[in-house]
Amino acid sequence: MMQDNIRLRTYEKEDNAFIHELVNNHDIMAYWFVEPYLSKTAMEKQFEKEWNDPTVRSFILTNGDEPLGLVQLFDIH
Repeated sequence: MMQDNIRLRTYEKEDNAFIHELVNNHDIMAYWFVEPYLSKTAMEKQFEKEWNDPTVRSFILTNGDEPLGLVQLFDIH
């Protein structure tokens, strides 16, 4: 039996491919009421914008090395 090793780690630029898959998945984006399309170029721009924004923190939820999802905090004061 494999033990779960669930943790949060910092969202890095290398995670954009994983996030791109998530935000272009219709089933996932239906929960956000957002159309499931976002170009890789737009992802890069959004990453750079949020990376330098002190009011946003982004994390990747993982099980071992496998990415499972995205956790974000917004409007941090």
